[in-house]
Amino acid sequence: MTRKSLLFVGVFFLLFALRYALGQDDGIGIEPGDYEDPAESIFGLMMAAPLLGAVIGGIRVLALRTAKPVLQPIQFN
Repeated sequence: MTRKSLLFVGVFFLLFALRYALGQDDGIGIEPGDYEDPAESIFGLMMAAPLLGAVIGGIRVLALRTAKPVLQPIQFN
């Protein structure tokens, strides 16, 4: 077996084991008490995306400011 197929089998086994361990049932359908308003999750995503972008941008700015300068190779004309 190649490396990719071994990785696929390993991940598939891990996901199947997690599904079994967490007790996910095979039932299809929605229980009446399990309904969640989709507007809440959409609002949360709309608020989290810009905040996450600002945090990642701030980390990049700080990383560029503290990085050592890149030296250019010597060129002989």
